[in-house]
Amino acid sequence: MNIKSYERITERIETLLAAGVVPWHKPWKASTGLPRNLITQKPYRGINVFLLMAMGYESPHWLTFRQAIQLGGTVKKGEKSCPVVFWKQFKIEDEESGEAKKIPMLRIYHVFNAAQCEGLKAAPAPEDVPLVVTSAAEIVAKMPQSPQIKSGMSHAFYQPVNDTVGMPERKRFESEDAYHATLFHELVHSTGHASRLKRQSIMERNGFGSMPYHRIFGLRQIFVALEFDPAGY
Repeated sequence: MNIKSYERITERIETLLAAGVVPWHKPWKASTGLPRNLITQKPYRGINVFLLMAMGYESPHWLTFRQAIQLGGTVKKGEKSCPVVFWKQFKIEDEESGEAKKIPMLRIYHVFNAAQCEGLKAAPAPEDVPLVVTSAAEIVAKMPQSPQIKSGMSHAFYQPVNDTVGMPERKRFESEDAYHATLFHELVHSTGHASRLKRQSIMERNGFGSMPYHRIFGLRQIFVALEFDPAGY
């Protein structure tokens, strides 16, 4: 894995949080759908959705500097790009067997919103892509190899020893959103269990607040929780 790529995106999220922007929180529905590439119309996935939506542009269309040039336009002077990540498969030779195998490598691209560009004369007509909203309960229900969730606890926690998430009763939370936000937090911790990612921060019980807990493995937790697609971005 490219640790530097993880750190760069983590720093990006920290910068947004410091500016008062919560990348994963948007209390309204986008009228034009989720972010997607202007040329291919391919929707962005995983952490890229949050990174691009946090930029605040009404248009869901994004493209690289080179793509803007290809469409007969250019990026406006002074505009800043937004990083997006994707997995690229590299072929290497296995040291033991000598056979070729593929390994995923995290790469970073920089994209601009269509509103940051000018003169895009050859731009294809945007497709009307409907916004698909998945309920929080459905996300929890579809989590593969999910841990046991015990209700009625005095506080929220994850126990790697018995792979159990403990949660207070729903009625003790201020809202359904608050309940599921807390539940998702604990479920993200559970992705580090030996039966899943076998993450060091969980296996070695470094504890909340440690550097590996936040910096090195924090973004990986988000990728897994979002079912990040290794085949693209």
